Amino acid sequence: EEEEPQQPHHLQQQQQKLSLQRQQQLQQHLLDWENGIPLPGQSDFELGLALWMSHLPAGADCFRRAAAAGHVGGWVYLCRLHAWHRADLPMDWDWDWNHADCGTEWSTQVAAHWDWMHELADRGHATMQFLIGVCHDFGLGRDVWPHDAAAMAAMWYGLAAVQGHAAAQFNLAISYSCAEGVLQDAEKAVELFAQAAEQGFAAAQYCLGDCLDTGDGVQRDYVAAAGWFQKSAAQGFAPALRRLGHDPADKSASRPQQQQQQ
Repeated sequence: EEEEPQQPHHLQQQQQKLSLQRQQQLQQHLLDWENGIPLPGQSDFELGLALWMSHLPAGADCFRRAAAAGHVGGWVYLCRLHAWHRADLPMDWDWDWNHADCGTEWSTQVAAHWDWMHELADRGHATMQFLIGVCHDFGLGRDVWPHDAAAMAAMWYGLAAVQGHAAAQFNLAISYSCAEGVLQDAEKAVELFAQAAEQGFAAAQYCLGDCLDTGDGVQRDYVAAAGWFQKSAAQGFAPALRRLGHDPADKSASRPQQQQQQ
């Protein structure tokens, strides 16, 4: 049998150096996290989460700044946006998406940091738990298999949701609402939408209003529904604006509140 070709010595040295750098980075981030110090780029990433469904260009710019600072969440969400671009979904701002095959570059960064993400998530880091859930949802990272992706995503969202992570609460609510990886449970979905809505998550505010308006998983309450639609619309969430009879393109109809995760 032929022996497998060995990597050149200089490449082995580069890989060993990179591995050591990642271990040092992980230890520093664990220490920072234990001391309440956010990851580099965390504030931009959280702002992107708060904005991207209401104001996609602004949210995308936040993710790009987060990625530039080395935050893996920035790379994850840029991968999602790049996939939208590949699917010819409308993008209303000017980026050179095809430059240097940016989608491959970002997904490579996510895969390279996969073990690092898991190490932080296993220690209870809510943002990393949420991001691993997102990766399972959208086929990013390593060892992500379609047959159990939805269940794995819901599991990781759940771990982050119990720590009060609003985006994880929202995504898990969608899982329960649509029976993705979990048994369908409209009441549980409403409970999670409410938790995220109370933190100012615009999409959750809209979905909670919709549940109250239709009586899905909760007693119908038109007044409360209207109140949540108004809160969501005040942040510029297009479905809420349309629900209230406003034109989302009319900038005077909404004043986005740039809220961040706590």
